[in-house]
Amino acid sequence: MFLALKELRHEKLRYLMLMIITGLIAWMVFLLAGLANGLNTGMRQVVDQWQLSNIVLNASANKNLNASSLSLSDLKQVKQTSNKTAVVQYAGAIKLKQQKVDVSFFWNSPKSIYFATAN
Repeated sequence: MFLALKELRHEKLRYLMLMIITGLIAWMVFLLAGLANGLNTGMRQVVDQWQLSNIVLNASANKNLNASSLSLSDLKQVKQTSNKTAVVQYAGAIKLKQQKVDVSFFWNSPKSIYFATAN
């Protein structure tokens, strides 16, 4: 113990740099966790604004809207059992005035398309 304290007193700069690097790594992890939580909340908010009572997803989609795709027979079965409509969702990126823009399309019939962008 005495040798460790003597080492700390003798090599102050080395241990100060070690503490600064550890603090910066902890701050970066905290920042990335907050960013991930914010992005998750933003995507969740879109689905919550629909005020839906039920959402039908593919069984292999792992509760992920982007990974879910229903076949035509599945859609017919859902429509027969209840008063539901299909919503098609597509996410991608387009180039607009030399800038890439993330876009999402939501539609349930050829006459109604909801278009959302995120920069």
